[in-house]
Amino acid sequence: EDESRQCKMHKRRIDILTDLVSPLNIQHFRQLCRQLRFELGEAKNQMVSLKYSIAAELPVEQQNWKKINNLCFGAIQEFENFCNLLRDPNENFPETLSEETVKPYIVSQIYIARLYGKFRPLDTAQKVAFMGKAEEHFKAALKYYDEHEQQC
Repeated sequence: EDESRQCKMHKRRIDILTDLVSPLNIQHFRQLCRQLRFELGEAKNQMVSLKYSIAAELPVEQQNWKKINNLCFGAIQEFENFCNLLRDPNENFPETLSEETVKPYIVSQIYIARLYGKFRPLDTAQKVAFMGKAEEHFKAALKYYDEHEQQC
């Protein structure tokens, strides 16, 4: 009951944030778009965790992994949108991030990796592919940290 209510609150939060970020011009409100995309990713990530715990209490035939997979994909998209907003106008990723974006960037890479690990694919090949993507994102976070340890 409590988890179901929390899911509804997060869904409402997601709807409000989506309505806020959608009409914004990225060129003029880049920083705000970054913040909202990161928040959307966090809200969807929290919903995935709640849905997982709800599904664990249900009989196998009632578990809706398709819906959970869609939530995982949505959260990954939001975190990737956030990371893409860190790029310069020429679509190049900066060599060094600003102080206020370092932590969210590293956290988003870790969240993306964890979300790929939460997918429930239909076959083993897809599971292996998702694990490979998870590893890529963990490595991206570690690489940035290793190269900019004094900034982190």
